[in-house]
Amino acid sequence: MKQIVEHKKLGPVKGLLLILGLAAVLVLLNYVAINLIATGFSHISARAGSIAGLVSFWGVGGLLAWQVLRVYVARVSYTLGEDVLRLCRMYGKRERHIADVYLSQLLFVGSPEDARKRYGKLNCDKALHPSCKLPATALVYRNASGTRVALIQADEDMKAALTKRMKKK
Repeated sequence: MKQIVEHKKLGPVKGLLLILGLAAVLVLLNYVAINLIATGFSHISARAGSIAGLVSFWGVGGLLAWQVLRVYVARVSYTLGEDVLRLCRMYGKRERHIADVYLSQLLFVGSPEDARKRYGKLNCDKALHPSCKLPATALVYRNASGTRVALIQADEDMKAALTKRMKKK
């Protein structure tokens, strides 16, 4: 069983408007930063204004690109096999491994609050998508480095399959 958690797909028009809006914000920011800082630092140097404008342009541009990548491009996949749940982050078709949760080592399936009450503060593997409306589910499991918790956004079918496998133990 495989579940992919992602942002709702943007249509071509909305995607184009998003890109044009981001480009407009960056150009406007660059223009404002260069002019305001250059006039404010005119007694020091006009070069300080252009350097500050360049730094703010690339800094805000990098933050905007990171946000777009995180929300619109990145996806999270959960693959449930016979004996393992594989958590991966996806950029396009390439999967990047987050964690493997062996079902024989699974200790708890439930809400993050219940897991925290029952097991305390544990090291966490987050396989969450920022714009997904599904609530987080905590999976407490044992591995070579000790007891850990994985946070996922499982749909009802995945939760039911995990709970069923948990009760089989």
